[in-house]
Amino acid sequence: MGLADLARTELILMMLRLAREPLVHFIALGTLIFGGWYWLHPPQPPMDEIVIDQREFDHLKTLWEAQWKREPSPQDVQAIIDRHVRKEVFYREGLRLNLDKNDEIIKRRLAQKMEAVAGDLGRLMKPATDDDLRAFLRDHPELFRVPQSYAFQQVLFLPTERRQAAATLASLRGGGSVPATSEARLGVPNVWPETTSIDLANAFGDGFPVQLAALPLGE
Repeated sequence: MGLADLARTELILMMLRLAREPLVHFIALGTLIFGGWYWLHPPQPPMDEIVIDQREFDHLKTLWEAQWKREPSPQDVQAIIDRHVRKEVFYREGLRLNLDKNDEIIKRRLAQKMEAVAGDLGRLMKPATDDDLRAFLRDHPELFRVPQSYAFQQVLFLPTERRQAAATLASLRGGGSVPATSEARLGVPNVWPETTSIDLANAFGDGFPVQLAALPLGE
């Protein structure tokens, strides 16, 4: 065994000894706990620092555009930011001085917001009545519309077998069945009971259900 192998073996043994040390376990566990806490609770900017990220800026810009019906100019953008910063400064300073305590206007505003939230939750949790279901069906009939279905029989005849075709059609109209000699000619079923137009289009092509719908009953 060479020196390199001895050094590698010694390193492995040392790592195994360290893995058994309680201190190493404690450090690893502490690292996991600290990392998880940092991930779940990222550091917040200090009270004297105001951060406007892209999401908040887009929100402020949207509110401005809704009011003035145009895109803000660079000067308007700066004014939007300055106004927001000024409002945030006064808001934080008011909280620091406890100006929100025992303020009837703030209480009324919070109560109004809670009533709105409770109303929204109540509407979401309220079970639908029969009238609600009827109204939804009336407003969205396409969601419940069943595709057109067809029931028919088909028989394959050659162009030279027009007489046999006429006789078979007359027999079918009278309640007869498809002749046994004709059933084996088709690679698809002769009888199609209550088949939707979608399935027929998949079997025969998109134009087949359209042509079938134009035929009179019994034909």
